[in-house]
Amino acid sequence: MSFRDEFIADLPSDPGEAIVTLSDRAQTWMDRPPAPDDEVNGIYIRTIFKRFLERYDIGAKVENTSGEDLPNVPDYVKAITKFAGQRIVDQLLDNYDLERGDPQFGVTSLTTEEKSAIHKHLDAIRVIIEKSRLGTRKKNALYGRLNGLAKEADLDGTKTDRFFAFAADAAFVLGEMAENAKPFINEVKEVLKIVGRARARSEGVALPKGDEVLKLPSPTDAE
Repeated sequence: MSFRDEFIADLPSDPGEAIVTLSDRAQTWMDRPPAPDDEVNGIYIRTIFKRFLERYDIGAKVENTSGEDLPNVPDYVKAITKFAGQRIVDQLLDNYDLERGDPQFGVTSLTTEEKSAIHKHLDAIRVIIEKSRLGTRKKNALYGRLNGLAKEADLDGTKTDRFFAFAADAAFVLGEMAENAKPFINEVKEVLKIVGRARARSEGVALPKGDEVLKLPSPTDAE
């Protein structure tokens, strides 16, 4: 396998995790003894970082100290290391409610059947997005969120707020979904019902039968 193929091989599906993985590989490349092809490979690494950060808005701000059009590899690694540190802090805050001091608030344990049902609906949502007229950037953003929700559903403690956040994103793209809007929102609602009822069960809250856990706009309202 060539250096270029090895550098981008087997990246995580989540953009944030992928860019951190690339940064680790770049650091390993910098730490090894100098080689004749360092200049060419260095330009390749810088180009990959540039394209990646332009495509995904993940919040890594790179300061260019190279004096060239592209920041140097250490500039990229420094920015991504800072981003990774903040990402860890954000994940910790996601698990901890500052007002209540309760790390379990909003966290529920899904049954095997609930996890299976959520995956089924997430797969259906993915197919609907693929068939929609949404632009590539929005499709990729939604795919990334779906990947995150699939992982979240499989955890012992599932954070429900991420599913409700996805529902908010769904509401903003309804107007562009055309004939796919109704099946799209129906699948999202089914996911919310499962997650909402599981959370209610965990927190000892009785939800009214038949009521939707979260009201979402109808496809016609979004037009």
